[in-house]
Amino acid sequence: MPPARKAKRKRAQTYDSPPSSEDENYKPEDEKYQPEPAVKKVKRTRGKRGNLANFLSMPLDVVYEVLLCLDPMDLLNLARTSKDFRRLLMSQNSAHVWKTVIQDADDIPDCPADLSPPSFVHLLYQSICHNCGRGPCEKIYWECRARYCNRCKTQISIDYNYRYNSDKDYSIRNNLQVPNVSLPFTYLPVYALVPLMLEGPFKLGNLPKLKELLVRRADLEAVQRELSELKSEDEIYAYIKQRTIELEKAREQTEDLVDWRENKVQFRIKNNKRLQAERLKGIEDKLIDLGYEPYIQQIMSMTAFKTHPMVIQAKALTDRIWNNIEDTIIGIAEPVKQAVLRREKEQTIVARLHVLDEALVKIRLRKRNDASLRDIALFIPEVKGVLTLPNDQAVTTADFDFLRTALPEFEEKRKKDAREYLCGQAKKDLGIDVEDPLALAVGSVFACGACRRLCSWPHILAHSCTTRCQTPSNADHYVNIIVDNTPRMTWAASKYRVPEKLKALIEAYGLDPLTATVEEMDQCPLEHHLSSGCQPANWKVVDDAQTEAARPLEAFARGMGTDRLWTCARCPRMEQRLVSRHELEEHMSTKHNLAKPTDEDFVYDSPLSETGATNVRLLDEKEKGQWRVDRYKSNTAAYFPLT
Repeated sequence: MPPARKAKRKRAQTYDSPPSSEDENYKPEDEKYQPEPAVKKVKRTRGKRGNLANFLSMPLDVVYEVLLCLDPMDLLNLARTSKDFRRLLMSQNSAHVWKTVIQDADDIPDCPADLSPPSFVHLLYQSICHNCGRGPCEKIYWECRARYCNRCKTQISIDYNYRYNSDKDYSIRNNLQVPNVSLPFTYLPVYALVPLMLEGPFKLGNLPKLKELLVRRADLEAVQRELSELKSEDEIYAYIKQRTIELEKAREQTEDLVDWRENKVQFRIKNNKRLQAERLKGIEDKLIDLGYEPYIQQIMSMTAFKTHPMVIQAKALTDRIWNNIEDTIIGIAEPVKQAVLRREKEQTIVARLHVLDEALVKIRLRKRNDASLRDIALFIPEVKGVLTLPNDQAVTTADFDFLRTALPEFEEKRKKDAREYLCGQAKKDLGIDVEDPLALAVGSVFACGACRRLCSWPHILAHSCTTRCQTPSNADHYVNIIVDNTPRMTWAASKYRVPEKLKALIEAYGLDPLTATVEEMDQCPLEHHLSSGCQPANWKVVDDAQTEAARPLEAFARGMGTDRLWTCARCPRMEQRLVSRHELEEHMSTKHNLAKPTDEDFVYDSPLSETGATNVRLLDEKEKGQWRVDRYKSNTAAYFPLT
């Protein structure tokens, strides 16, 4: 069965004028046809053609005068435009034109005898491979009078590897050999008869240093073929002499060509640098006109800006070019401007944080459990308003006088919220329903979920985990500045739980966990001490006599205070470091003129959550010789052997 034919698509009927009833394709509905105004089509042309056609019809001397004004490369391109121009410029009559044009351009050396002027211009200016015709190709092998790309160089070349032997003479791995010919030489180096593929001038002393010594396979085969056609030794000698002279002369001209190209390359590099500098200066002026002058130094020093393709081009910056690249340049400059503004704002806010710290000292003496500088800066809106005032507006401690009324309210609310949360947490963890579980010993101690240390109320508000700086990942710029430049975190109650073994500990003290208060635990005759994890202790139960001997030592140890755990309540917190109690007493005397400071002047600012009592060590006679006096004093107590 033959395949079904495809239905022919009917073309839409088009009318240049209203349809007439006399047309064979006329239909009644065509009476409704309303012609649209004709749109005149624009005829596209490729510009005026053949403008040079009449050029050659002028007198020949006029043509030559015009051609003498061209550059060498323009003259070569003109010779490639048509057969007529090629016939004119490649004739012997035009040799003087090429010679004059070459002499007048770029101080070019004389054209080598083995090259025609057009070939010479093509070699110097046309950056394409002479084998495959691809470009750009910047490598010129002067002895070969050609340019080759890396791929073609590998295909057309043979590597002769020279080495320097022990007899201080050059040896060649493959000496020149001619099939079926016995040369009258024991050693005939290839470089004597065949041009080498070198980018620089030929120097015999540099040959052993080269990793590869290449010659064109076609040149080598041509020399071998010509030698094989010679019959006598005289002919061979004459050929080699002539070949050597020609190659030596070509190499002499090569030195001038290499020097000319090197000078041209250096000139182009200097010219490109000059154009790049002018373009960069032009872009800088444009940015200054757009208002980026305060940030221009940071913008111009950016590597991403200096190396941007639109900035480093060696082209003059015109108004048209600037209109094309303006959005891109501003896209680079604007983030730098914003970064500078953020940095300046950060420096201003940090300086004002110190002013806020000084203002807080004037308002009240700092206590250990007070709200941190970070809490005040983050959660009191009026403080944020002062810290974020314009950079050029001066801020003094008087601007924070509103904290005399706002700070007590903030502290009260802060402690109230923390207490309510901890009371609810204690009731939940202990399963008890009392009005104030924090008054009970079992409900006033919490374990930190982060470090597992025990913290009691109200010292839990200054727990060690609140001294670590952590920046929320989604925080805004202001929050990041405050967090990065204040020593303590904001307090978070959600990480604390009542320890499960606390009931058993209170029972070990002989008290009822459900009724024992904090005061009763503090008055319990059984002692408690604080020790860091790096100083573990092996505790032993002491008898009554040893207990009585330890009492005076403990009283003495409480007054030593050599641990560097203290700060001054009268100085800004940001300007302080942890010192010993003795050092702090000297500070009170010299800076604040307080001969007898009170406990309110001292702030126990240890990373640990509790102070506890300083440990006392009781030594017997055997242990006495193992401990030096300075080791005794390091534990802030005096030690005596027991009898």
